[in-house]
Amino acid sequence: METAARRAKKEMGIEIEILEEEPFITFARKKTEEDIDVILVHFLAKKINEIQPGKDIREWGWHNLDKLPQDLGPNIIPALKHFSFLK
Repeated sequence: METAARRAKKEMGIEIEILEEEPFITFARKKTEEDIDVILVHFLAKKINEIQPGKDIREWGWHNLDKLPQDLGPNIIPALKHFSFLK
C-alpha cells in the first residue's frame, strides 16, 4: 500500500488515502519477441489533492462511469466491478 501511495505521488503528483487494504490484482501475458508478464495491483483510494502529472505522463483524465471511453485497458472494467462501481 505504501508503494502505491508513493508511486501515485511520484508519477501523478497526487496524494492518496488507501480505503481498502485488499488489492484487486490482474495478470496478463504480453506476447512480443519475448513473453512479458504484466501484473497490475489496484487499490481503492481517495484523492487528497489534485493531479499534477509528471513528465512521463502523456495523457490522463477523469471519466463519468456512465460514459466510459471504448478504448479502456483490459484491467479497468474488472477493477471497477471488483470495487462495486459497476455491475
